[in-house]
Amino acid sequence: MDKQTNCIKAIPYHEILAMQEINERLDSWQKMLEILEIFFSEENPPVNKKKIIRDYHACGRLFKAFQKDYSVLLQNDKDLIKSMVAGKKNNH
Repeated sequence: MDKQTNCIKAIPYHEILAMQEINERLDSWQKMLEILEIFFSEENPPVNKKKIIRDYHACGRLFKAFQKDYSVLLQNDKDLIKSMVAGKKNNH
């Protein structure tokens, strides 16, 4: 248990906050992804072609926004983890 306590203390607080921010931003996408899941899993889509096109276009834009944000967050997370690992190596 003592080793775990030491490892946690070795991570700077601002890096913990940065990871928390990344997790919160990823979590904020949950509702939108549920909407996309409903749209694409609909077994009996409406017959109205205009509605299908409008909904498909909206869902496509939503997915593009998610994909862009997700890529940025993933890269930020990777950079943060590299920084924490490098900091740990420098401390020992």
